[in-house]
Amino acid sequence: MQNTSKNINPPLFAYWLGFQPEIISYERKKRAFGKSRWTFRRKVKLFLDSLLGFSVVPIRMISLIGVLVSLASFAYGVWIIISALRGKTIVQGFATIVTITSLLFGLVIIMLGIIGEYVWRIFDEINKRPESVIEEIYD
Repeated sequence: MQNTSKNINPPLFAYWLGFQPEIISYERKKRAFGKSRWTFRRKVKLFLDSLLGFSVVPIRMISLIGVLVSLASFAYGVWIIISALRGKTIVQGFATIVTITSLLFGLVIIMLGIIGEYVWRIFDEINKRPESVIEEIYD
């Protein structure tokens, strides 16, 4: 099987396919010459590839944050309206602007989450990962 993805974590890909890896114990010897090319930047890239390449959770978290921001701003808006009706507003217009701005930002975040869901589904369809792996064929 040849994997055509550029941004992939091979050990994680093996787990994703259902393989159970074996652990081989060994004693690591100190590097005699040279310097490791496994830089912090490469480690961060591997982490992001692992997180973003196999999981829809970040996109769903963005949507959840958008919903929470929208709900909080809506509740704050209701509280501001009640305060205004009771005559307890301190600065005229500030609360309205803050409420509308946070509500709109929450809606924008929700929309980005929905667009992200569509992009994730497109990615999932075209990434050419096998849906199943046959370990052995019996004749």
